[in-house]
Amino acid sequence: MMRSVKTTKRSESPKTNPDIWMLTFGDLVMLLLTFFVMLLSMKSMNQKELRALFPDTTLKSSPMKYSKNGFTGKAPDFYGDNEKTVFVENKNVLKQIFTIMKDIQTSLPKKEVIDRFEKSILMKDDPKGVVISFQSGQLFDPGEVTINPSKLDFLNAAGELLIKTSNNILIMGHASSMQPQKAALKSNWDLTLYRALHVMYYLSANFDVLENRFAVGGFGDKKPHFPVTEAENRKNDRIEFILMKAVE
Repeated sequence: MMRSVKTTKRSESPKTNPDIWMLTFGDLVMLLLTFFVMLLSMKSMNQKELRALFPDTTLKSSPMKYSKNGFTGKAPDFYGDNEKTVFVENKNVLKQIFTIMKDIQTSLPKKEVIDRFEKSILMKDDPKGVVISFQSGQLFDPGEVTINPSKLDFLNAAGELLIKTSNNILIMGHASSMQPQKAALKSNWDLTLYRALHVMYYLSANFDVLENRFAVGGFGDKKPHFPVTEAENRKNDRIEFILMKAVE
């Protein structure tokens, strides 16, 4: 008797398309192209487009008036644009810079301005860096966002200090709990942001400080440093320069 022999077919594995990787690669290329087009658009943004970001034309002055080229500062990403500058690691380094500034000034009025500036500020070490804080009244009239021209000596003293440092600089505006009276200012957020922008534009236009060392912001009345009482509340109206620590 003959035995029947069963033959079994080997299951064939499904064929893989060798070109399937091109789909993922094509998606990657499109994403990169989109990214570079976006960067190009941001780079070519002109002053007219930037003005559209600040539409409050009812304000007496625009932050743009202080700028040479109309561009805003960028987030900090580099350190040291001058080999003669000092990287400030703590407030003691700042005190040494003040001492040197007063020693090299031959003009008595300039010495007095620098001395008044030093006595009018608070310096403290912070996890973000070294904080220089002063009352907004040193630069601004109550409720105003434009710098009072008669108070520019104070800001010039700040500029003389900052050009001797290589830290990136975060300028923050703060306000008391009193709401702004100007119709163009919707809240203390607007007040503090515009003030910080005016300070940044003046410094970048009048001192040799690269704009990409600056970043600006406004906290409104959300970060009070003093008690929110009738006697102390106005002291929360202040400007801060934060000399940023190096990014590790």
